[in-house]
Amino acid sequence: MASSAPPDPKGVLARKLQDWGISREQRVFLACSGGADSMALLWAAYHLGQAVEVLHVDHGWHPDSPRWARQILLLSKKLGYPARILSLPSALTSGEGPEDRARRGRYAVLAAQLGPGDLVLTAHHQDDQAETVLLQLLRGAGLDGLAAMPERRPLGRGILARPFLECTHQDLLDYVQSLHGSWLEDPANTDLRFARSRIRTQILPALRDLGWRASSQSLAQSARQLADLLPVQEQWYQDQANKIWGGADRSSVPCSALQDWCAAEQRVFLRQWLRERGFARPDWAGLERIRQLLTPGRAGRLQSWEGNVAWVQGGRLSVWRSNFPWPIAECTWCASAPAGRTADFSWSWEGPPARWQNEDGPIWVVAGLGEGVSSFHWRRRRPGDFYQNAQGQHRPLKKLLLERGVPPCWRQTIPLLWDEAGHLLLIPGFYEASGKGPRQLWIWPVSSEENRNRLPVPG
Repeated sequence: MASSAPPDPKGVLARKLQDWGISREQRVFLACSGGADSMALLWAAYHLGQAVEVLHVDHGWHPDSPRWARQILLLSKKLGYPARILSLPSALTSGEGPEDRARRGRYAVLAAQLGPGDLVLTAHHQDDQAETVLLQLLRGAGLDGLAAMPERRPLGRGILARPFLECTHQDLLDYVQSLHGSWLEDPANTDLRFARSRIRTQILPALRDLGWRASSQSLAQSARQLADLLPVQEQWYQDQANKIWGGADRSSVPCSALQDWCAAEQRVFLRQWLRERGFARPDWAGLERIRQLLTPGRAGRLQSWEGNVAWVQGGRLSVWRSNFPWPIAECTWCASAPAGRTADFSWSWEGPPARWQNEDGPIWVVAGLGEGVSSFHWRRRRPGDFYQNAQGQHRPLKKLLLERGVPPCWRQTIPLLWDEAGHLLLIPGFYEASGKGPRQLWIWPVSSEENRNRLPVPG
């Protein structure tokens, strides 16, 4: 007969660390907000003898936040743990609201601390999981959203781990109180401006009052069962992807490969494909409109959502961001020095800098330039533009843009590089001129970290 005794946080943490194979040599961080939940995690680690480094993210939202940070530093020092205070970035990443932006910013600063294989522990518990399920339901989330918070997931170069998902908030509160410990009360936790606070203080208590005493446990159990389907779905997607693309580029989908599938299979596949390519996934209705592009006779059709565009050309479905991620202003540029930099791009006749790595962003190469070339021009497409191909023939630029798969939404705005004689040299990401001239020109965009790695690889 199973015991009805509440879980012991120290014992739960010990079991999880053992199940995860955490060695004494592995570096472990502990995210501590100062609330009762994270204090329970800190005390459990201490009584277990687990070496950790404490990380506290100061959101700067409350006048007392500097005092809270000092208290965490003092307690960590008392317990013999090193501690660091981290601040949210001044410009938070995009999100659905202040809560979501703060959460993304918090994970970003935590991720920045992690090296390969490092673990960061957080004190998320069963009630947090139930709140997440309800939030995702109200947002109309799919399978991965309703599966809520995984016990472990990658974060930066390390791993985010939540050992207390089987514990309730009351379990953790009782544990801290049994140790005569103290904790901080953040007013934001009960601020009804925030959706999670409304669920925590109004909806879940109402469910318990209406007879669903174990509502948090039931919601968390549903999340666990849905989470079991995620790897099954992922394996199915990878099996189908291998049949469709083999080892080829996955940046576009051949419509014919999916046309005999049922609608549900098509939607599941497209949803996984968009996720794999790093695009925001549309809601069900938006995904259905994209799915309908697979129907024969939809060439040239477009569907837009959240700053992205899906379109079919040449029997293939492609997705792009609505705006070219590295806008370069129209200008005349004289490249007389070995290397240089403007507000929008850098260039070099001698190759990219030695520090350059592929993950820093795209780099474009124009080959076959003669010694006499002295000036270049960035400009947009103009009506009646022609270019000269490798055989010396003049062809409409419109045909080249179509052949190279430049998205229709970019064709009027993407920067084009021409030499002083009117030869088209570069369409960034789509076309690089080549020839027999003695010189090669390397060009790469100057952009913010937000724009890095945003240019999809054309198929």
